[in-house]
Amino acid sequence: MKKIIITLLIFIITITSTTITSNSIDKKEFEHYYAQTYVVTEITKDEVICVDFNGYEWSFTDNEEDWLVGDFVSAIMSDNGTKIIYDDYFVSVRYSGWLDGLWGYDSKTGDPIIVFEW
Repeated sequence: MKKIIITLLIFIITITSTTITSNSIDKKEFEHYYAQTYVVTEITKDEVICVDFNGYEWSFTDNEEDWLVGDFVSAIMSDNGTKIIYDDYFVSVRYSGWLDGLWGYDSKTGDPIIVFEW
């Protein structure tokens, strides 16, 4: 009876440790991803143009016609393994709200940028 219990315990411990090891997250897999928020500033036929809060303009392709100027975009970005941002790309985008009113001021002219007025 002791041999059966010991064998079962060894089997359970082996299975548990294998499961825990195989489900652990590899941090290196995600080290080149980051989250970013944008505001949609323009929409063309199938391209959504948006600006981050540092003033950089980005665009992504989306065949859905649900985007409006002033929408917030939550995105997962890839840094493409480099330190510069000019080669970063969108991994995933999601709608996360909208902006109504004053967006900010144009850095060149100082004019206010109004997004939507309902």
